[in-house]
Amino acid sequence: MELGEPVIVEDLEAERRFPVADLVREQGVRSGITVVVPGSSGPFGVLGVHTRERRTFTRDDATFLQAVAHVLASRADHERAEAARRESEERFRRLAEQAPDMVYRFRLRPDRAFEYVSPSSNPILGLTPKELYADPDVLLGHAHPDDRPALEWLLSRPGEVSGPVRCRMRRQDGRVVWTEHRVVPIFDSSGRAVAVEGIARDVTDAATAAEALEDQARFARSVLDSLVARTAVVDAGGTVITVNRAWAEAGPEPRGALTCCGIGDDYLAVCDAAAASTPGASEAAAGIRAVLAGAEQQVQVDYRCRAGDGDRWYSLRVSPLSVEGGGAVVAHTDISERKEFEAQLAHQALHDPLTGLPNRALLLDRLARALARSERREGRVCALFLDLDNFKVINDGLGHEAGDAILVAVAGRLRTLVRPGDTVARFGGDEFVVLCEDIADGPEAVTVAERVARALSAPFDLGGGSETVLTVSIGIALAEGPGDQPETLLRDADAAMYRAKERGRARHELFDQEMRDRVMDRLETESALRRALERGELRVVYQPIVALESGDVVGAEALVRWEHPERGLLQPGDFIGVAEETGLIVPLGLWVLEEACRQAVRWRRARPAGRPFTVAVNFSARELAHPDVVERVASTLVSTGAAAGELSIEITESTLFEEPSNPAAVLGRLKALGVRVCIDDFGTGYSSLSYLKRFPVDVVKVDRSFVDGLGSDADDAAIVAAVVRMAHALGLGVVAEGIETPEQRLALLELGCGHGQGYLFEAPVAPGALEALLERPLGPSARP
Repeated sequence: MELGEPVIVEDLEAERRFPVADLVREQGVRSGITVVVPGSSGPFGVLGVHTRERRTFTRDDATFLQAVAHVLASRADHERAEAARRESEERFRRLAEQAPDMVYRFRLRPDRAFEYVSPSSNPILGLTPKELYADPDVLLGHAHPDDRPALEWLLSRPGEVSGPVRCRMRRQDGRVVWTEHRVVPIFDSSGRAVAVEGIARDVTDAATAAEALEDQARFARSVLDSLVARTAVVDAGGTVITVNRAWAEAGPEPRGALTCCGIGDDYLAVCDAAAASTPGASEAAAGIRAVLAGAEQQVQVDYRCRAGDGDRWYSLRVSPLSVEGGGAVVAHTDISERKEFEAQLAHQALHDPLTGLPNRALLLDRLARALARSERREGRVCALFLDLDNFKVINDGLGHEAGDAILVAVAGRLRTLVRPGDTVARFGGDEFVVLCEDIADGPEAVTVAERVARALSAPFDLGGGSETVLTVSIGIALAEGPGDQPETLLRDADAAMYRAKERGRARHELFDQEMRDRVMDRLETESALRRALERGELRVVYQPIVALESGDVVGAEALVRWEHPERGLLQPGDFIGVAEETGLIVPLGLWVLEEACRQAVRWRRARPAGRPFTVAVNFSARELAHPDVVERVASTLVSTGAAAGELSIEITESTLFEEPSNPAAVLGRLKALGVRVCIDDFGTGYSSLSYLKRFPVDVVKVDRSFVDGLGSDADDAAIVAAVVRMAHALGLGVVAEGIETPEQRLALLELGCGHGQGYLFEAPVAPGALEALLERPLGPSARP
């Protein structure tokens, strides 16, 4: 039987195509007609008509039955489709109600209204489905004003919007949430959008996170652009990802700068290409590669490149980028000013600020290099040590400004005398050194020294029509051969210069073996003296100071002696000079001061009450110049228990010239402690009268050179008389030194000198011996 064709049977008993025996037997059916009931997806069933009488069915009967079958099929399809629709809608409703997103259907025509809203509208928007059904515009009413137009466009013209729309919604409780809307338009048969079906999702967390990321990105960009350093970020392959404003605005100058590239460029290739013209570019590229590979955590390279206004210096710093995928941050800082400042500092560290000449440090470096070169040459290295004669007198007389001008002029003249490879240095104060290489022998070195002396002997113009003439003492030292040290050569030249000073100044001396022996003796003395201080080999003896009229001991001068383990008892002249040159005089003098103060306390207890007694301690120029000299004296008085009035500080007249700072202020502070101040060797120095007026002095000591001639030299008597009268006029005490005969004592008394010391009374003795002298007068009777 073909699908759609009716089956007609006139005699069922005779039918053999179908099993119909049961139908005939049970129902008594004789004839029948059957048609297929068609369905939308296939045959739905069959429809048949049977009779117990034999009958012949016509085509009309078949047509009618087929029409009935079609009616039945249509009804069945409709009911099945309706059931499927209801099942689908139920399934959609269950899914929509369980979904966390808000699902809705919004009708656009003929009037706007929500046809369906899932319950999730309440937790998302704070609006119930009922509220949305009642007012279709309530959704737009809760939208943020800035986002409302986009949402309204989505709901009114959905076909013109692609992708989701994000919208901020204000809930009923006031909280603002971010929602994301996706809609599908529903069209009618004419193609007009009549409704939309949509989903609204709460994306507040994602939006907040995205907003935070955007804030971070804006912050990072702001920070990046605020950096003065030209900064770029490269990926793991070295490609430039981004640059800051300073980098982007950098022009093509300076040439060779490693910032002449942009986003997307291969930065490593840029550095490699610049290697030929920019020192440091290769190192920079290697450093970046090391950071990108994780071999280094940070790399810094300083490099120089050419610019239109001169060289520019940059410091390149590379740091790893802590993000997935890796990368690095490359920052260029212009350090040209710093480099220039460093160069200035380096120049200042190695050059004299007044004359611009190399200083002692640079001289020693150049001298070391010259000595190293001399080992490969035939010539010798020569050092000329220059000291301007009596420059302090000139400086004090003309003023420091004029003195500085003379030093600058001296430096200028010396520069014109030397060869290009030689060095002129200011060693300190008024001392200069000329370093010459390739000198054949001593006579050639002497020739150089003579040329220097002649150049400096010409008058110096001081301005205003004033001139001054200088002389110079020059010491010459020649390197002997391999192994010579810069300090040794300068020491030899210095020793030769001092020999020139000793022999009358304004001359030169060539260092020789005799000087070397003296230098070695001095070095040995220095070393032994240091050990003597540590081993307690030094002793303090005291020479009494007596009242010339009565012979009473009224004080004592502390004098140091050295009990040398090999050379025996040494006098001050054997080692004090070395102590002053080396600075050992400071600890030595402090030790003598402490010993003298302790002894003064012992003698105070031993002598009769009420009798004054003073211990005098000699101070050198170096001790007086020590920054803590007053504090050291004060602390010594406290620690020993000595009274300030029992101590007298003795300084030579020449010390007032040698002390470069302000001796008047130091002496004034000592006087404020109650300590007495005495000028020793008075009359042998400069401007004695003016110095007595300028400095706070209590006592003057008449030098022994004037005391020696008393009774035989009228000039000496006149000088002593003048000193005594002057001192008395100024209210000062007078002590005569070196009294050896009764006649000298008597002459001093007649001249008005009240106190003295010398071998007439007693030689310097140990503390115990002097204590015995406190009980009786010393020396012969004052009157014959």
